[in-house]
Amino acid sequence: AVSPDSRELAFLAAVVGSPLEKKVLILTLDDETKPLTRVLTPDPRIRSNLQFTEDGLALSYPIHENDTDNLWIQPLNQKPGRQVTRFDSDYIDEFRYSPDGKRIAIVRTHVDSDVVLLRDSSTSE
Repeated sequence: AVSPDSRELAFLAAVVGSPLEKKVLILTLDDETKPLTRVLTPDPRIRSNLQFTEDGLALSYPIHENDTDNLWIQPLNQKPGRQVTRFDSDYIDEFRYSPDGKRIAIVRTHVDSDVVLLRDSSTSE
């Protein structure tokens, strides 16, 4: 995710270990300085699809719990994150903020699966 002012880049990284730990790295993209890196510890249920909020003060991302995705906001100042949506089913594929930051468009996916047993009735046994 690129910040609204295009000065920072945020991405999800996996720290190899047991168990696997996820971190959010934020790099400063300012040409005049060496890139500075900040490390945030996101909610462990994070999926992906990081996005800066319109004011650039927080990151939004879906979390996965109880076979459902909900959108969370994680402030960059290390304060606790908070849940934004209250869905009780389905997955979040994409989301985008409106230009004024007051609305969120969310693309959600529902997956159904069935098991079907087929037999070849033309063979005699």
